[in-house]
Amino acid sequence: MTKPRAIALGAVLLLIGILVLRFALPSPPPPAPRPPAIVIPPLPDRPPSVPVAAPSPSPAPPEPPPADRLRPYIEKLGRARLLRDRRTLDELRRKPPPIFDTDREPLRAWVGGDLFLAAGVAELARLFGWQDAVPALAAALGRPGHELLKDVVIESLASLGGDAAETALLSALRNDADDGIRLRCVAALPGFHGAEVYRCLIDALRDPIPRVRSAAAAALARMNAAGTVDALLRALGEERDPSVQADLAVSTYAVGGEASREPLVRLLELRPESAELLRLRVRLRDDSRYRRPYERGFFEPGGPSIPYDGTKPRIGITIEEGAGVTPGEIAILLFGVAPLDRYRGWFYLRKADEFPSMKAYDGYGNPLDSVPYGDFEGTVFLHFRDPASFAKGILGYTKGCHAYVQGTSLLHEFGHAFAKLGDEYADGSRDAAANLFQQPAAPWMPLVTAQLLPVPQRRDADFYVPSENCFLSNKPEHSRYCPVCQLEIHARMAEMCGAPLPW
Repeated sequence: MTKPRAIALGAVLLLIGILVLRFALPSPPPPAPRPPAIVIPPLPDRPPSVPVAAPSPSPAPPEPPPADRLRPYIEKLGRARLLRDRRTLDELRRKPPPIFDTDREPLRAWVGGDLFLAAGVAELARLFGWQDAVPALAAALGRPGHELLKDVVIESLASLGGDAAETALLSALRNDADDGIRLRCVAALPGFHGAEVYRCLIDALRDPIPRVRSAAAAALARMNAAGTVDALLRALGEERDPSVQADLAVSTYAVGGEASREPLVRLLELRPESAELLRLRVRLRDDSRYRRPYERGFFEPGGPSIPYDGTKPRIGITIEEGAGVTPGEIAILLFGVAPLDRYRGWFYLRKADEFPSMKAYDGYGNPLDSVPYGDFEGTVFLHFRDPASFAKGILGYTKGCHAYVQGTSLLHEFGHAFAKLGDEYADGSRDAAANLFQQPAAPWMPLVTAQLLPVPQRRDADFYVPSENCFLSNKPEHSRYCPVCQLEIHARMAEMCGAPLPW
């Protein structure tokens, strides 16, 4: 191996240290906040001078109400959880109805029935920490069933913890034919830390499905048990898929740091495809994207489309139509601008009110039948609202992946929810973002030199922005994503689902 190539690969690994596991499958969410306990104040002491009468016979305690009264709440909770409707889910979590001990047995029985009821009970068990629900959840995970329900069950088992939950997750990882379920079990298992978990994750490095092997590498890195670096290096030496090789290298460096750099460089020297994938990941996050010689038309609509690669996952957008807009109207608004117009085939739309049907809509709003629910389901959840429903002066807002929009604010809020872009209007969002910089010598200065952008514009006392004409300024007359925001959307696409970059 030549010294310059070793230095180059070593530099890539150092940069990866900044990006380690950033885009790996996320760990299961933390337990939902428990409802506050009801504290009953003690009764005052009875004055000793008052004689105590003999107690009269107590009336029989009232019969607890039937569990069926909880059905509407449980169904709503399950539907919101399956649909990933976080707004409704948060509202339901904050105000659970009174639940008695006598309710728990019939609720556990619902885990084996209706999809929404089963998911609602699984979520309720997680919310209240019902360890006695683990056997019913384990049984649901072990039998054939809807993959979305199993997702909820896996998260609940991971949150509840304990030996029985660990056993159920290990069994599903070893035996479930659905690689998506195995992948989610892999992501959930590092929270258990047992020797059996470690051995099972090591075995998962040889799973027949590449994405499960990659997830196992990330899970082992999160566990960081003794011997992990050697196990990952050995798996890297045996792996034949370049993408998994790259993921194994990232996980190895996450655990081993500088001590693992030399053996990683030696292995990557023999695997040029995986080394190039690592370089690409770094290029997506460094400033080299601003230094490329783009033609002026590159940032205009109508550029060459990027054909969808059927071996890659697609990105799901859920829409709650609200004010009566149709998938076709949403597709025209969303995919009629650069750079999203290049990627129509990489997205699909789903209507919230058609859930759990697998019906979906393509990038033109045309119906698609039987689109499986995927890893990137609900990446953005668009809640369409009547403009009159927003407070005065508000066109829309975003919370995480949820964007509350009207037609005029769709592209602005989509930029927040999908690419984590910042507001380009004065006194907007306060978090750092690719299109916000605190110094006038911004990373995108090469685009200024190429006359593709003006000099950085002062947004307010804190940030400079790339342009005065961008959807992220949220003015009705603006008609584009500026070049900096476009390049961030390109990078997000490539990071999420492996869509090729058009440069």
